[in-house]
Amino acid sequence: MVRCSQCNRQAIGSVNGANLCVDHLAIFQQTIASQQAELAASINYHTARIEDIFGVSGGPRLEIPQPIIHQGGPVTMNNINIDRSVVGTINTGNVESLETSLSSIKQGGDEQLAATLKLMTEVIVNSKELKPAQKDEALEALAFVGEQSLQDEGERKTSLIRSAIEGQIPNAINLSASILTIWETCEPIIKAHLGIK
Repeated sequence: MVRCSQCNRQAIGSVNGANLCVDHLAIFQQTIASQQAELAASINYHTARIEDIFGVSGGPRLEIPQPIIHQGGPVTMNNINIDRSVVGTINTGNVESLETSLSSIKQGGDEQLAATLKLMTEVIVNSKELKPAQKDEALEALAFVGEQSLQDEGERKTSLIRSAIEGQIPNAINLSASILTIWETCEPIIKAHLGIK
């Protein structure tokens, strides 16, 4: 698995030979878009000044790119549906890692595992009962499980997977009886798919 050169998460792209994860690639793209907007505004300003000097007007102007801002309803990535009210309260890096894993798991044909991880992710992220720190802890463990599911069986870190499945996730969500009940249904499916007994 290729890692981000900035944070060691899974890379999804490369810029000038530097591998970048979802977050760092988005930051890079936002920086480029901001620079392009500033350049377009500067060109428009100087064009207007030249027109004023020569007494002409009406020349074409460059369109200044505007950032896309999500303003309503839930946020849906390719696989995971997140209520927009919780986006700022969770570590989106874990959700993005799960998003990447889910896409790869689906491409590999394991729909049941993908559906199970998707369900748990959405239940945890959209929970009103769990605190942000609990959500982050559970999502981090779930993201690790998702990443490990993509490894060849001999390369998986079985003891760490077991620790995440039997310890970290249930401990993080233990304040929510409804999420624990869902987890009790999902846990055996995940274990079976990962060969954890």
